[in-house]
Amino acid sequence: MTKRRPILLVLALCVGASASAQAQDATHSATPGGQQTTGATALSEDEREALGMLSAINTSEINAASLALQKQVQGGARDYATRMLKEHTDNNQKIAKWQPDTSATGAKLQMTKGKAELAKLQKLDGNALETAYISAMVKDHTDALTALDKQLIPQAKTPQVLEHLQTTRRHVADHLSSAKALQTASKRSGAH
Repeated sequence: MTKRRPILLVLALCVGASASAQAQDATHSATPGGQQTTGATALSEDEREALGMLSAINTSEINAASLALQKQVQGGARDYATRMLKEHTDNNQKIAKWQPDTSATGAKLQMTKGKAELAKLQKLDGNALETAYISAMVKDHTDALTALDKQLIPQAKTPQVLEHLQTTRRHVADHLSSAKALQTASKRSGAH
């Protein structure tokens, strides 16, 4: 009889594992699109589109900052570009868990704008690049605040997404303030 207990124990474990797998399959197929939620709240399509647009904004800022650093901007512009590279990369990493829809119309339009801006900056060097880069950052962060206030934040229904977008808004406002200060300092020094 002692030999049967280990066999029964193994059989019971197999049945339990099978039941657990079936329960997971049922949960998996019950989520929209069959996506696993892995503890994250399922987002609406509007939220994923809003996050896709935010991702595109971040990517445009990352690309512009990378170009400015590659072309060796100096002083405050260099410090600002370094900060933008880090903070927008961090933001993209934070939103990745929500699977932003970067194929949505808003995201695609933002990427097109970002590529056009990058093409303009690519043609410049030295002080002309620094001035154009900072001017672009003032415009981009002004536009980003408008998008956050009028479109992205209002689309957020999930508390974690709403909180992230509100935090992002504060960061973008700070980025804008810093860019405007650099722009003013540049104009005062006659570097424009």
